[in-house]
Amino acid sequence: MSPSPPKRVCVIGAGASGMAAAYALSKHPDKFIVTVFDKELVLGGMATSIDIDSSKYGATYINDGVQGCSPAFANFPSYVQDLRI
Repeated sequence: MSPSPPKRVCVIGAGASGMAAAYALSKHPDKFIVTVFDKELVLGGMATSIDIDSSKYGATYINDGVQGCSPAFANFPSYVQDLRI
């Protein structure tokens, strides 16, 4: 009996949860073909940043979403380390 073809999965939302789900599913390409959709042009949901004038503010960007270490993002550091970002 031949193996079944991969299932096509659609993830709605490219925030932390959507990207984590897509990443976990994509680690099994023999089982899943993953597509991510989001209404925004950038990934990250509430975990994004915007460019600012470094000569005026002393930094090149500022976070405009999630701040601090919410328990909801407890696995985020290992996710970043695994992806090397």
